[in-house]
Amino acid sequence: MTLRTIKTGAQPNDGTGDNLRTGAQIINENFAELDQRAAQASAQLNSIETGATKNRPDAELLARANHTGAQPASTISDFSPTVKTILQQYGLTEKIRDIPEGQLNGLSANTFTFCRPAGAGVLPSQVNHYVIHLQLNDAGFAMQIAVNFLSGKSYSRIKDNGNWQAQWVAGIAKGDYGVGSKDDAPFVGVNQNPDTYLTGGYAVGQFTILGASLTGVLITQAGSNATAASQQFVDWASGKMYSRGKSSNAWSPWRSLLAAGDFGVGATNLVTCTDANAVAANGDLLVYPGTLNGPNPGVYGTLRTSFYDKSTGNWTQLILSTANNKMFYRGCVNGAIQSWMQVNEEFITNANGSAIKFSDGTMICWNIAPTRSATTIGAGNVWVSPTFVFTFPAAFVVAPLISVGAVNSPNGSAWGSSSYSTATECRGAMFSAYNGLEAYPQYIAIGRWR
Repeated sequence: MTLRTIKTGAQPNDGTGDNLRTGAQIINENFAELDQRAAQASAQLNSIETGATKNRPDAELLARANHTGAQPASTISDFSPTVKTILQQYGLTEKIRDIPEGQLNGLSANTFTFCRPAGAGVLPSQVNHYVIHLQLNDAGFAMQIAVNFLSGKSYSRIKDNGNWQAQWVAGIAKGDYGVGSKDDAPFVGVNQNPDTYLTGGYAVGQFTILGASLTGVLITQAGSNATAASQQFVDWASGKMYSRGKSSNAWSPWRSLLAAGDFGVGATNLVTCTDANAVAANGDLLVYPGTLNGPNPGVYGTLRTSFYDKSTGNWTQLILSTANNKMFYRGCVNGAIQSWMQVNEEFITNANGSAIKFSDGTMICWNIAPTRSATTIGAGNVWVSPTFVFTFPAAFVVAPLISVGAVNSPNGSAWGSSSYSTATECRGAMFSAYNGLEAYPQYIAIGRWR
């Protein structure tokens, strides 16, 4: 069989040459042919009589040089040492050649070598490699295949018109850059900086994303030059995906892709807000009476937060209750959080009486004492009751206007007067023209609740 030649093509990647698979097949066939030839040559050499040419006259040697193959073996010269020496030069005997990498570019015949690094930068990396050199009949065209002595990774390069390719082409093995991995993808480590992963493919490890250490998969798409690229990261714990790009050698910020339910978008069940003062981002949350820093008393409903500028502490919040049609809103100005204000009127009733709050800040409070009081204390021409105190059902911001009265007297008429008031209570007494008049003390207060 004749050794086959790999077609390199007229120009790189012009489609006229053999592809990598075809070239590999040709190499395998050539190796098989060379192995067969070497075996035949070795068998023939071993059959030659040792020392057959020793002390033989020139005439006999000349006759043996013209041997036709029909003569007895005893008449054939022992050329084995010479032939083996020649074959050894090309690594075609039982051992391949051992050369420094500086000789790789100068190989000019089909050769099997073990090449050691010598700092010349010719090998794919500075470790030992097995190298196969395949030479075309034209000295300007050849191919080399290198196999890393430690990892088994393979590389190839071609010589075209006397010039070797500047870079070796790496063959991809299962698992390289994540290709073909199933459950055996290599873990690259923890606290990895994604800025250093610029080769196309994906890597599994712990990476710093938006200041947090997340474990998952980093996918890199290489750009057309070193100043451009793009990356995506998938966090295994949450399933969230982040992406960013690099242009003019500058990375953009990481951006988180939204999933249904994020910040309330497309959600059918909102995330619970535990503290209305500590909302992290724009969007909708669920509130309940246990939500800290919500309206008092608390409500069940939804909370929408809108950041004017989070970095400077400026935002607004709106709560809609699920019952009683209540609406509350507040703002934060330069970090100073305002009080909740109910947009519609708010009615309050408790043991201290009743109140109604208006959205403009006005509040009216009132109450009637549960028992009658009597005017039994003489004061000049009138009679006065003991002093009574009313605590407001809701506090005013300053002391309100007070009107005190007396009602439902069974034995005459009485009137009331306030002697003292604060933002939380008022004091007063009843007056009558007669001793012992009984009535229920009452009051009404008007002021501001904010």
